[in-house]
Amino acid sequence: MTAPKNPRITITPEAFKLLSVQAALQGQDPGELASQLIQKSCKKAMIAIEAIKGGKEGERDKGTEGEGCGAPIDAVFEANTQPQWMKHLKTSRTTKEHIFAGLRFMVGEWEAGREPTPEQVSKAAEVDSKPLDKILSQIGVKSQGKIKHYPMSNRPQAEKILQEGLPK
Repeated sequence: MTAPKNPRITITPEAFKLLSVQAALQGQDPGELASQLIQKSCKKAMIAIEAIKGGKEGERDKGTEGEGCGAPIDAVFEANTQPQWMKHLKTSRTTKEHIFAGLRFMVGEWEAGREPTPEQVSKAAEVDSKPLDKILSQIGVKSQGKIKHYPMSNRPQAEKILQEGLPK
């Protein structure tokens, strides 16, 4: 999350008048005063930004009720801390439908007593093997072995995802 060097915002004429008068009373620049007011009123957003910078996910919920700048902070935080599989999904041609098709194919193979390879799964899902294998690994369905295959030990996780959906 980066801010432009010279950000511009639009405020109502009434708000500008109030800001200008308050800044004059305090002997400050209106822009400085606006920055201070925004920072004071957006404590939750500042905590979320610090948590993102420092990688401290648990820090995002600190703060007191009623504080904040009105933006849904969970949505802001979530947008910047998406699971790795979701980020990879956006950069490949793989879709959620491909993932579910691959998982359904795997469950069918396991029911038949076979352990499918990433190539077999990707062929059944009609998508490239490497991105699908990477995403499946990130959601807990990992291929193993010298000759890569999806062992039956992945079945509970695959069935859970098919029933409950992809992890958030």
